[in-house]
Amino acid sequence: VSITENYFLIGIGINYKFAPKIDQNVNSPERGRESTCICDYISSSSPSSSTPSTSSSDEEEDSTRIAQKAKDLGITIANDIWDWVEMQANWDGAAEAVVRNFEHWAEFGQELALRDSTSTPRPNGSAGGDDIVIPISIEKDGRLRVKNKSNGVERLLCADYLL
Repeated sequence: VSITENYFLIGIGINYKFAPKIDQNVNSPERGRESTCICDYISSSSPSSSTPSTSSSDEEEDSTRIAQKAKDLGITIANDIWDWVEMQANWDGAAEAVVRNFEHWAEFGQELALRDSTSTPRPNGSAGGDDIVIPISIEKDGRLRVKNKSNGVERLLCADYLL
C-alpha cells in the first residue's frame, strides 16, 4: 500500500493468464508457494476443456475466450475494490471492521514458515532460513502478531512472506 496526500494505491498480484514458476528449493531466496493463474481455473471448469480441439483455430478461439474471461474477472475485482473504498471513505469504523473481518477468516494457530528470517540457519548451513511462527492476533494498524514456535518470542510482521 502506498499513500500520498489523499490518495493510496493497493497492489494486489493476480496472475490471470500465466503462472510463473516458483522455486521450491528451501535454500532459494526466491522460494514460495506454487503459483497458479485464473485461466487455469477457467479452462478446467470449461465444458470444452475436456474435449480435445481439432484445429489450431479452435485452440486459438478457446484461448482468446479464456483470456477475456480472466480479464473480465480482473476488472470486476478492481471495480469491487473501488466500490468498497468509496463506501468506507467516510466511515470512522472502517479500519476496525477490516481487522475484525480478517480475524474472522484468519487461521490463527497455524504454523507458518517466515521466509528469509535471519535467526535460523538454512539446511545447507548458510545464514538465514525459516523461523516457524504461529499467528496469534492482528493489531489495529493491520500488522500481524506472531509467536516464534521455538522460543515463544512474539513479534509484529508487516510485509514478511509467510509459507
